[in-house]
Amino acid sequence: MEDQLGFAYTVMALANVYWMRDEYSEAEESYIQSRDLCSKIGDQRGFGQSVKGLGNVYQMRNEYSKAEASYIQSREVFSKTGDQVGFGQSVKALGDIYLMRNEYSKAEESYIQSRDLYSKIGSQVGIATSAKALGDVYRMRSEYSKAEESYLQSRDLYSKIGDQYGFAQSVKALGDVYRMREEYSEAEESYIQSRDLYAKFGDQLGVANSVTALGHVYRMRDEYSTAEESYIQSRDLYSKIGEQLGFANSFQRLGQLHSARGECVKARESYLEALRIYNRLGRRYSSANTSWHLAWLHREQAQYEEAERLVREASTAYSELGLTQDVADCDEFLVEIRELMTT
Repeated sequence: MEDQLGFAYTVMALANVYWMRDEYSEAEESYIQSRDLCSKIGDQRGFGQSVKGLGNVYQMRNEYSKAEASYIQSREVFSKTGDQVGFGQSVKALGDIYLMRNEYSKAEESYIQSRDLYSKIGSQVGIATSAKALGDVYRMRSEYSKAEESYLQSRDLYSKIGDQYGFAQSVKALGDVYRMREEYSEAEESYIQSRDLYAKFGDQLGVANSVTALGHVYRMRDEYSTAEESYIQSRDLYSKIGEQLGFANSFQRLGQLHSARGECVKARESYLEALRIYNRLGRRYSSANTSWHLAWLHREQAQYEEAERLVREASTAYSELGLTQDVADCDEFLVEIRELMTT
């Protein structure tokens, strides 16, 4: 029995390694093996941990229904065994799934439950992560005062326990709230702070995201040269670390910036590069949005046939993704284009 238990936990440890290395197929296979071994020998703790590990794998692969089922199962197992930490982790993870699926009421309910549970057992890290997640829910619902309150709570808790990464995330999130409220000086200050924090402990992705956000602030203040400098810096950082989606997004933002300045050739070049990368990554929604921006660019240059082609391309993608409002916007665009072509 002891040999079987030891083997099961060794397999689970191996699954954890695969998960940390983003080798999700291998992680899934190992978690299933450890789950079945723990089930066979009656170890509920190991069974619950393996099932939760599977949920983590499915979440990273965007298989949200399977992730939800796994987290619900692990939550029930941990509830049965009295493992409050595991229970809280599963509830928090369920909140993450609901947030990803834009089910904000369910996400809020889960995060409040995990926050209160962590508070009960005295887990400051758990309270902080739940408060930060609640802030994300409120921000997505445009409830900015509640979002700010949650982010301030998580920021202060992370500061208290010495979690610099969590502290930086909360500071960056506060910047997002201030930017949404058009409080650009406060947003700039927060983004500079988060940028410097991420740089201090070598998180290049965090630096790139903060620099990108600074670019947004400068663009909203019509400081186009400074915004361009920020977007180019973040683009180069994303390229350096191999973050292809961020790399593509930088080109799209540069395209929007050049378009706003009437630099049509530069805008087109940036949009086309973004489109090329999005297509390679299979990001259909981002590709459709870029085609939409390109269509507007061609429309402004009275290149109506190319504008029509691009917006039809975008409309097809939106339709296949079930985005009816975007399809309606494309239909309206096409009507206007036809009127322009006949005048």
